[in-house]
Amino acid sequence: MLIEKAVMSDLEAMSDFYYQVTTYLEATVNYPGWISNVYPAKIDALNSIENNTLYVVRDGNRIAASFILNHAAEAGYNEGNWHIEVSSDEMLVVHTLCVHPDYLRRGLASMMVEKAIEEAKRQGVKT
Repeated sequence: MLIEKAVMSDLEAMSDFYYQVTTYLEATVNYPGWISNVYPAKIDALNSIENNTLYVVRDGNRIAASFILNHAAEAGYNEGNWHIEVSSDEMLVVHTLCVHPDYLRRGLASMMVEKAIEEAKRQGVKT
């Protein structure tokens, strides 16, 4: 499987992917509290594609998993007990990491985290 940045032609597939993931979560255990057609949804995919921050795992023509990688930390991150002080441009944050229900327990989440670490090293960020 291949991890690459999403492109605008992926928008409808991402919308469907997010819907399938959130519908599955709503029917099972929904730890992140995601809601179908609210978050994550098509608008989140659009914004992330436009910002060049959405990564997808492809299985042929099918999206099996995705995550967003950017410098935007949520407000709650400021409350953490971090070991280093960094500005937002010195860090990368993984958002909305999700795996399609058909691809669970195949190591895709680990693969995506490794990709995020590689990208952080490539960009020279501190954390």
